[in-house]
Amino acid sequence: VKVNVTFRSVVVGFFLLGRVFGAEPSGGTLLEGTGQETPWHRVASGEPGPVVMIVGGMHGNEPAGARAAEQIRHWTLQRGELIVIPRANVGGLRARIRFVPNRSPATRDLNRNFPKTVDENETVGDLAAGIWRLVGECKPDWLLDLHEGSDFHQINKKSVGSSIIPTKGVGMEDAVQKALSAVNVTIDEPKKKLVRLRYPVNGSLARAAHERQGVRSMILETTVKEQP
Repeated sequence: VKVNVTFRSVVVGFFLLGRVFGAEPSGGTLLEGTGQETPWHRVASGEPGPVVMIVGGMHGNEPAGARAAEQIRHWTLQRGELIVIPRANVGGLRARIRFVPNRSPATRDLNRNFPKTVDENETVGDLAAGIWRLVGECKPDWLLDLHEGSDFHQINKKSVGSSIIPTKGVGMEDAVQKALSAVNVTIDEPKKKLVRLRYPVNGSLARAAHERQGVRSMILETTVKEQP
């Protein structure tokens, strides 16, 4: 699937993490026994390098990120450590809906439930709390949140599809350019190439991880349109 190739190109080109071979990750399960069990996985190379967290399936109607993250968790690494949550919103993915099922309109969007820029409140709901706690425990250097837009941003400005949305921070400009170069070389049509957008929305995991925990973060948006 092209969208998975896009995710893979960005992660390999950006972090130079490794190749697609089998690995035996460790890990655990968030919210065990609640009906919202969310597995996470750790792959360690044994060599010094960045700790990278990859999250897929934040929105249940965007399955490409979940599928890509499931593949990525089987990589062996050349260096560093990889933490993967393939299916963050398990209930939403099962129901094929954007939101966490059976939540109020104010709390159902998982990617608005993380600590906000000017707000004393922390996370909203136990699912966001579990993911946020794992970020704090693993202390990643980088965080990538994998999403799927409805269209190509260069063609339809109402969609953020086919874009990289980074936080501010030291090293982000170079990182984004490396990521864009890695993926755009695989795309022939100029209007379908990925572009940089600013910045992650307030309440998103990427923004909260950067503002509250100093993690260099970005949202990677592929597009569902015209995919096999």
